[in-house]
Amino acid sequence: VATAITDLNLDAWCLIQVPADAVDGILAKLDEKFGEKFLCKFAEEDGQRLQLATAVIWRQSSVSLERGNWDASMKGAWTRPVKATGSPDPAKPVFEVEPALFHLRALKYPTEAAVNLVAVNAKALGQDELRRLLMSKFLTHAIRKAVAAGNGKDWIVGTNSEPPLEPRDLTALGNGYSPFAANDELRGGAFSYLRSEHSPIDRIFVTGDLSPSEERYRFLHVAKDRTVDKFIRKIADNRPVVMRLSLGGSRAATSERAVEQGLQTALGVSEFQLESGD
Repeated sequence: VATAITDLNLDAWCLIQVPADAVDGILAKLDEKFGEKFLCKFAEEDGQRLQLATAVIWRQSSVSLERGNWDASMKGAWTRPVKATGSPDPAKPVFEVEPALFHLRALKYPTEAAVNLVAVNAKALGQDELRRLLMSKFLTHAIRKAVAAGNGKDWIVGTNSEPPLEPRDLTALGNGYSPFAANDELRGGAFSYLRSEHSPIDRIFVTGDLSPSEERYRFLHVAKDRTVDKFIRKIADNRPVVMRLSLGGSRAATSERAVEQGLQTALGVSEFQLESGD
């Protein structure tokens, strides 16, 4: 595992359903064999004692990771038992534990290059469609609360199963965000990405194992010649969802403004009006 992590050369990993002692072993081997210094935070408060936990590890020379807080109104709501009206099944919580919110920052650009990161273990949901839909509603509601409170960074929500956020929920989120998603149709695993209108990220690169739900503005770029198939042959029964964020900064925003201003100057209409056919 340490060799694969080093080969893929990513700054942060979300490890879902892993033994805590295995995480310790991975960190030790990364340092011992490759000289890579990674740190770890568990999503669960008592993750270090759980048989299986969710952990985020990150390369301390390039990024930093801090734990964030959801709105106070979400306290207790995540794990409250729910059931469908008239269903004979007993009430069960949508989340076994409250999903952790992290803030991931690039050390070189700590203010501009920061994203919110949420890793969700969805394996326990199985084929329970009601709870899957509720999971999407819960997460979208919590993100909306965070955005309203002033958290205007981009959001990455990743899971080891189906895409965690429904497209209609993402679209309804609004507040200047554009939703994107990609999933591994063969092996499972996916992420949803919410891009702020002020985002410094101008593109996301994903491996050829992933299928974007849409490719508006070419924001999600699929590197079809890059896959992680050998990962599942040698290490696990599943392959990781791999993504790289490309920091465009003010240059991308300036370019978009220049295009729109050019259209307005030449044609007297905005880019939006052109797309609308007006």
